[in-house]
Amino acid sequence: METIFDFSPNKEEWSFMEKNYSGSTFEEYKDDLKRRADHFKSSVEYEAAIDLQDLFKVRNDRLNFEKYSKILQFNFAEITNRIFNE
Repeated sequence: METIFDFSPNKEEWSFMEKNYSGSTFEEYKDDLKRRADHFKSSVEYEAAIDLQDLFKVRNDRLNFEKYSKILQFNFAEITNRIFNE
């Protein structure tokens, strides 16, 4: 699973992102992904993809933004089916 930490956002990029993990460790970030996934009944992978989409939006990287948009669409469908079938 890729995360924003794999792409080393700089301080300016962090400041434009919806969630700012600038001072966080990777372990703290993973813990927050888990909390968010539990809260929203999603998945850790889905929450990580949201952050990656946000980073690539800040970077104006259309190709990677679209890549993570497609990942989110696919994961959202899976999450919706799982919740519906519970």
